[in-house]
Amino acid sequence: MADDIQQYPPKKLTAASQVEMEANSLTTVYTSPGAEKYHPGTAKAWAVFCGTRTLNIEGNYNVSGVTDMKTGLYQFGFTTAFSSTFYVVATSAHDGGARPLIMGVHSKSASTIQLEVENYAGSAADCKYGNFIVFGDFA
Repeated sequence: MADDIQQYPPKKLTAASQVEMEANSLTTVYTSPGAEKYHPGTAKAWAVFCGTRTLNIEGNYNVSGVTDMKTGLYQFGFTTAFSSTFYVVATSAHDGGARPLIMGVHSKSASTIQLEVENYAGSAADCKYGNFIVFGDFA
């Protein structure tokens, strides 16, 4: 019951450090906007892109650019690198028609990711619209 009483003068709040955010266990510090990116449940990168006609990133966070490697293969750079290749990627893509395409990770490093797109016949295909989101740990 005594813990429910407001302390006077109030305790000084402190912002969580990178280590505290990554530990995801403290309740005695606050999350500052600058430290939020270190929380394990926060997306570390994402992009929405147009893969046909003129290759273009429509919106993003922590994505420095995209390169069309060949039909159905796109390489994205990260503005801030990850600490390793142990990060999780979720993707989706479609050709603008009735059927979605299949997009997945072709290869990845701490600073880049290559996404590969195929149609349902298993052939490489450029997507009209694609997107991805990445969760992991920054370096």
